[in-house]
Amino acid sequence: MSEKTYIGGIRVFPKKQNAPDFVIGNGTITISKFMQFCEENKNLLTQYKGEDQLRFNITRNKDNSFSITVDTWKPQN
Repeated sequence: MSEKTYIGGIRVFPKKQNAPDFVIGNGTITISKFMQFCEENKNLLTQYKGEDQLRFNITRNKDNSFSITVDTWKPQN
């Protein structure tokens, strides 16, 4: 398994105890930190219809918290 790259400026949390069943968690995006991460990691961006994108995975950790990491998967030829 390759090393995980955590996305700067994005934080996710388990849902609050009284949240409805359809909510699985919540999070925040600090725009300036996220933009800085994208600017410093242009090699991780992909293109879709002429727009830059940052693909990511949301995973559940052993302590039941969540993480968002860059999705670096590429199809093999």
